This record gives sequence, C-alpha cells and structure tokens, in this order.
Amino acid sequence: AKSKQNFRDRRCLIGSMFGTKILLITPLLIWYVKHGLKVTKIYQVIQFDPKECFKRFGDQVSDDRRAGDADISKKIIGDTSKLIGNSVYGHSIMDKSKHTAVKFCGIEKASKAINDPFFSSFEECGEETFEITLKKKSIKHDLPIQLGFFVYQYAKMRMLSFYYDVVDRFVDRQDYCVLEMDTDSLYLAVSGMDLDSVVKPEMTQEWEEAKKEWFPRIDSKSNATYDLRTPGLFKMEWEGDGFVGLAAKTYYCFHNNSPDKDKHSAKGINRHFRLSKEDYLKVLNKDPKQELQVNKGFIVKGQSMYTYELTKKGLDHLYVKRKVLDNGISTTYLDI
Repeated sequence: AKSKQNFRDRRCLIGSMFGTKILLITPLLIWYVKHGLKVTKIYQVIQFDPKECFKRFGDQVSDDRRAGDADISKKIIGDTSKLIGNSVYGHSIMDKSKHTAVKFCGIEKASKAINDPFFSSFEECGEETFEITLKKKSIKHDLPIQLGFFVYQYAKMRMLSFYYDVVDRFVDRQDYCVLEMDTDSLYLAVSGMDLDSVVKPEMTQEWEEAKKEWFPRIDSKSNATYDLRTPGLFKMEWEGDGFVGLAAKTYYCFHNNSPDKDKHSAKGINRHFRLSKEDYLKVLNKDPKQELQVNKGFIVKGQSMYTYELTKKGLDHLYVKRKVLDNGISTTYLDI
C-alpha cells in the first residue's frame, strides 16, 4: 500500500542572491550596485519629495527612553514609548486586504450566509449557533505603507553596511564568524576577547574613527548614556562563550560558568517550556528522538474566549531558508 502525504504550500523569506520585480529604495539599490549587484531591468520608478515628517515622533521616543533611564519614576513612560515606536511602522504595512467580518447567528441565517458571495468559512460554536466569517465588501487602504517599507529597507541597508563595510573590512575572515542576523541585531563569534582585539593591526587608527559612526561614544558617562538610545548605533546586547543557532529566531547563547546569564529564543514555542543548551545541541546533531511539545493558550473569537492546545515539534533541524552545507552547521544562500 502506498501512503500519500498532503503538503501545503508555504511562503517564507529566504536567503537568495536573485530577485525579480522587487521594490527597493534608491539608497539601498545604490549600495547593492556598489557591492556588485547586477540590475538587468527596471520596471517602474516612483519619485517623491523626501521630508522628515516623522522626525519629531522618533526624537520623542528616544528622549522618553533616555528619561526612563535617568529617572526610575519615568521608566513606564520610556517602556511605553519603546512599544509605540516599535509597533507603529509594523502597523503601517498591515495587509488590510486580508481583513474579514465575523458575525454570530442561528442556523437559518447561517444557511443564507453560506450562499453569500463574500462567504469565507463557518464554525459551529454551540447548539444552533454559528460563527460566520465573511470577506469585506469594501476595504479602505488608508495606511502610510511607505513608512514601514522605508524603515525595513533602511534597517536592511544598515545591517548589510555594518557587516560588509565595517566588520568584513576591518577584521580578517579567519578571526570572525557570523552566527545570526535579524532586522536590528547581529551575533558574531570572534577569535579574541572582543571586536577591538581582532581588528587588523594596520587599520587600528582608521577603526577608531569608524567606531564613532557605528557605536555609542565612551568618552564620558553622559555621552555613553545618551547614545545608548540613539537609533542606528550598535550596542552590546549579549556576550558569552557559545552559540547554537537552529533557525531564524531559534538559538541558544550560553556561558560556560554562568548559566543564569544564558539567553535563548524559540520561535513558536510557549515561553513556559524550559529549554536547555543540550536540547538545541541534540537538534543540531539531528538526534532522531525529538520530543513533541504542546502549546497551550487562549484565543478570542468574537465575544467568546476559548482555550487551545497545539501539538508540534518543539525544535526542528529542518532549515529551508538557506542551504545547509555538508558539515551540517554552516549555511549559504539558495540558488533560486
């Protein structure tokens, strides 16, 4: 007997050196071309007059966070501004075309709703009570999508520039290894005690000048504190003895002698699960004995709240966003 597996298409971001009909901001496109990108066709150019219309908002977020650092009584204001600052650009690129309308009704109205041309799905909630999901008849696209788009494009350019124009320029490749990179963070392994110790000797003086553009000032305590909340500068987030990276947002950073300072992330897994370095190492080494984990939580549907349980692989060695090399650890870009 031949069993048939049902696979569903999955969309995800991948690491690739190719792109077709992708939208890029001009500064990032210029950076790409200077570093070897070959542009074969331009489909459309969108021109606009740049203005710093959100400068006051950005400065306010940074100033509130600085005030929270200086005065414990204002910490809640700083934390709130951080939350607002981090969420506003993500909200601006929300895909409103996926929004739906949900209503609850009896069996008679549910039967009529199924024949509605905007009907999407239904779910039985109780005795003769149904939850009907309908696609919206009209959607008003009124979000400033250019805001979020530019924020993420500038963030990508900043991260790439830091790696190629700073780290890869001042440090020999045998003295560092990139472990993981996200929208605004970069984990590096270096052969010395810190980044300064592995800079090429002949470039030490130039390195000290370059640091002023990329790192907070350390000439005084007040300047260091002020720059800690300045957007675009790279601050030390964590340092330790080792790193186990399995996938995007799934890694374990550890200290050999201070396990209480360990840091880990496991995307899609409830925080109450206690994962150890050994759990990550087992998956990295493709241990076949992977334990299933159950995510539990609450979900709100309409005016009701439900509990849910979702059984899934806790950690998985499968990684589809980049090509895993023969050593089972290092990765490179996909040829697609």
